[in-house]
Amino acid sequence: MAMPSNGGREINALSATFAEMATQIRAKQSLLENTIESIGDSVLVADERGQIVVANAAAKRLLQIVPGAGMRRKFSYFYPDGVTPMPGSSLALVRALGGESVDDQELIVVPEAPRLPEYVVAKRTAAEKTKPAPYAGR
Repeated sequence: MAMPSNGGREINALSATFAEMATQIRAKQSLLENTIESIGDSVLVADERGQIVVANAAAKRLLQIVPGAGMRRKFSYFYPDGVTPMPGSSLALVRALGGESVDDQELIVVPEAPRLPEYVVAKRTAAEKTKPAPYAGR
């Protein structure tokens, strides 16, 4: 396949544009991670399989979890009365993975000993899967 005489310049220009875009994406990713980490409330993000992929410091302290490693502790879930067990199918994450919108679900999370129960309000915001906008150049 023959390369146009100015092909090297085009490749260099594309390479420079790609490198600039990658730098911008890394900066935005860092800003997002720092923002989530600084939120005082627990923030958890789960993928479509229910695996936690992001947890801020508050969530890690509360639930003693490590993103990507799965739940290392067992938990029991109760309705806000603290007595009535909440079935797994009623949890915000399970319902959200099923496509249901969940706002302000209140529950009590009881980790296995020696921790005390925690009162939790769960929200679900679906991350819409979108196609990236085509690059229009400058």
